[in-house]
Amino acid sequence: MVSSSSRLLLTLAVLWTAVPAIAQTSDPSELARLLKTGDAVTIFDLNGAETRGRVERIVDGMLEFHQITQGTTPDSYRVAAEIATFPLDQIAGLSRLATSSDVQTPLYQRSDSFASLHRRLSVGRVVRVTQRTGDETVGKVTQVSPKGLVIALRKENPRDGSGRPRIEWDGPRSFAPTDVEKITRESHIWDGAVKGAVVALASVLIIGHGCLDCDGIGYFFALSTGIGAGIGLGIDAAIPARTIYRRR
Repeated sequence: MVSSSSRLLLTLAVLWTAVPAIAQTSDPSELARLLKTGDAVTIFDLNGAETRGRVERIVDGMLEFHQITQGTTPDSYRVAAEIATFPLDQIAGLSRLATSSDVQTPLYQRSDSFASLHRRLSVGRVVRVTQRTGDETVGKVTQVSPKGLVIALRKENPRDGSGRPRIEWDGPRSFAPTDVEKITRESHIWDGAVKGAVVALASVLIIGHGCLDCDGIGYFFALSTGIGAGIGLGIDAAIPARTIYRRR
């Protein structure tokens, strides 16, 4: 039988390693196979505008759907009776929308568009852009849309008196979707230490719940938290950065 502490650790591990789903196809003809009547979807056009709808069918290069709009309350929606259409060749990306939440699963990503990347990547985020040539560039996002990505380049200056490198952001650089192989989010390596310490501390609190007044329990807590932080730091250093876009 799996203990409650083991279940907690397993859940935390799953949440830690979970990554956003990436589009399954870049071929618009595959949408007829991936979608069925009644599916709720979000359609992204070539300018990044979003339209929500309930799929009716795909015919003659057109997606037929009933548009979904916000209702009178935050949790209510209206589904239009009339059928709207959207040309498949004008769709930059398409995601299936969960009926009970706003969780979206990317299904289609046009090969010459970043599609719904702007939903997963905000301005100010530091990313590593790998081009199709293999060159890599690290920078801070200043603009992102289906048509392109603009970042301010990271520039590390010599260490100052504090012993830490001084990071500056240089002139912008633009990337077209056709030039990019993948985009990963950069994270501070200390994130792993914090996560590891939290997981270790939570586990110790569960295991030692009935012995909070025991001699040496404080030392045991501190030691376990330190070990967890070290493990988390090692894992974060070993695991590659999270990929949020990959060319299909």
